[in-house]
Amino acid sequence: MDQRLRELMARPLGLLGGAPLSSLRGRLALATGATVAVIMSVSVWLSLTAARQVLAQEVVEVVIRTAERSADAVALVPDPITREAVTPIFSAILASAPTAQHVSLLVPRARTPRVLAQGGAGPTPAGLEMARRALASGRSEVLNDGQTVGAAVPVSRSGKLLGVIVVRGDLRSMMALQQRALRSVVVFAVLAGVGLVLLVDLAARSIVYRPIEHLRRTIASAAAGDLSARVKVTRRDELGQVARGLNEMLAQIEQFNQTLQSRVRQAMGAVETQNEQLMKSYRRMFLLREELANAEHLAAVGQTAANVAHEVGTPLNLISGYVQLAKEDVPRDSPLAGRLAIIEEQIAKVTTAVRALLNRSRHTGTRARTSALALIDQVSDAIRPNL
Repeated sequence: MDQRLRELMARPLGLLGGAPLSSLRGRLALATGATVAVIMSVSVWLSLTAARQVLAQEVVEVVIRTAERSADAVALVPDPITREAVTPIFSAILASAPTAQHVSLLVPRARTPRVLAQGGAGPTPAGLEMARRALASGRSEVLNDGQTVGAAVPVSRSGKLLGVIVVRGDLRSMMALQQRALRSVVVFAVLAGVGLVLLVDLAARSIVYRPIEHLRRTIASAAAGDLSARVKVTRRDELGQVARGLNEMLAQIEQFNQTLQSRVRQAMGAVETQNEQLMKSYRRMFLLREELANAEHLAAVGQTAANVAHEVGTPLNLISGYVQLAKEDVPRDSPLAGRLAIIEEQIAKVTTAVRALLNRSRHTGTRARTSALALIDQVSDAIRPNL
């Protein structure tokens, strides 16, 4: 586990230290970029949608005003209304209103209206249908299919319906303009997003990354065994609280380690003392065993000597008795009496030697006063290894 912690702490903090998503810096940059992209995309989409609606409404209003102005101009043309008289009016109106791409005058006919005069391209089937409805109802009609905008305004003079003016505007040019604007905005959004990510990364380097790097190095030093490592606390925010908490934790661990080492040294001293006492006990037991062996050996020798003295003393006593009886029967001036005296003298020497041997075998040692507690301690030391 310590090796794994050292490997984790040894990894540098940042995008260049490994996989971008495995570091806080990479994840923060990715989150910032994604947030900026989403916000700007939504903003651009909403802005373009609103702009498109506004532009479409403006085009519709321009087309309606153009149709109404054309109807008023045609109504002022004296009878009979001819193509030659209306065409210059339509040309002037198209030149003054670039949004309008087509202006035509349709007059009633049995089934479908007839185009009397026109400026620009001819009317579409949808425009003809719109003109038919306007002629039938006598009211203005508006058409908006998302690509084109059309308006049909009746032309009347003195309450008489003369025809209908059809004006068509094209929204596709506006949509193309919007597409170009969208591409420009997307490029700007990408550049702005990259710039914002760089600014956030630059700001976070001193606010977040460097304090975290100091924390990481302190943890790595502590994992390597340097429990005196501390983080320099210069802030009061959450990272400052984390740094203070880490310093307090390392201080507690260092104090606990010192206390543990002190207790270990005390325990080792106690173990060494017990080992010395145990060695002394073994030495005492060894000496006692040697003394016991010597005592047993002396006891065996003494017993052997007693047996020998007993076996020798009995015949000597018997011989000494016979010698004394023989001396009583032999005259004192007889040469035999002198020989018996020599025999008796030698028997006495042998008897003295035998008694000395018996006395040595019965040696009881010296006696001295001793303490009962000291004697108990010696016995305890002698039998402790066997307990």
